[in-house]
Amino acid sequence: GFLRFPSSALFIFQFLYQGTVLAAMLCIVHPKNPLYVIVGVIAIVGCVVVPVLVIRIVTTGVPHLGYYFVDPHHLRTHVDAIIGQGEWVSRFEDNHWVQKYASVIRTYRQDRVWFPVLDFASQLAIASTAVLTPSDSIGCGHIRVAQAFIFLLLLVAEGKWWPHARPRDSVCDFVVIGMQLTSVILMALGYYGVQKRSMSKAANMLILSSSVLLLVKVFADVVSEIYIFVVGRRVVLQRMCWDACHLNFEGITIELLTQELPLPKKEWARPDAEDSSRCSSLPLADAAGRDAATLSDNFFVRTTL
Repeated sequence: GFLRFPSSALFIFQFLYQGTVLAAMLCIVHPKNPLYVIVGVIAIVGCVVVPVLVIRIVTTGVPHLGYYFVDPHHLRTHVDAIIGQGEWVSRFEDNHWVQKYASVIRTYRQDRVWFPVLDFASQLAIASTAVLTPSDSIGCGHIRVAQAFIFLLLLVAEGKWWPHARPRDSVCDFVVIGMQLTSVILMALGYYGVQKRSMSKAANMLILSSSVLLLVKVFADVVSEIYIFVVGRRVVLQRMCWDACHLNFEGITIELLTQELPLPKKEWARPDAEDSSRCSSLPLADAAGRDAATLSDNFFVRTTL
């Protein structure tokens, strides 16, 4: 299943990852017999190797097999903020690469497809601290401080790299991580004896609020997917990419396989060339996602009439 339908397998893996890591760490830290330790170590190795291997495969395929294509007709309004300015597309019809790895890359920017590794690493680190059993409240406070440090690193990474293709996803994740960081700090203060009851209530309210915000995000994701499906944007943009990568023009077949234009420099002429009447515009879309109209306005392909 992982080899034939990696996207579906990875989608399930992402949901099971946090629970699997926590159970594996419990087997290692609190073993009932040696077999539990062996099972826990195998599970942890798998939880480390699988994400790294998948992200490695994905990063080597971008942008050669798939890339983020900006819709040349995107509205630049609140609709873009909800559904994004474009979609991930595959370069080749006989290798629908994006369909295989959609669950990994769909929400991320082209230059941030490696970011899920940080998400998996943070879950592994938090699970490692969650299985510890301190003997007193001070020890519980120390654990919360360690978790706060993990959330702080994740918050800094989210704010620095802004990884998601849809701005609302980055904003939502940044706010949620900030709320989780604050709640963990309040818990730590409570365990250290600083107004324990008040700190606990405030932390619980923040956790509840972050859960509500995530539900709103899920609702926005569902609405976005329904809208994209109804208008057929994903299919249209994919077809635009394939049409741009394999064009028949005046009997000449042009393959656009890389970000570099495949024609020699001398074959290009500006519209103001002295024989510009013999030049015909060719609408191309490059791998960076710039719209076809811009390129066709700036470049002309010289053809033999």
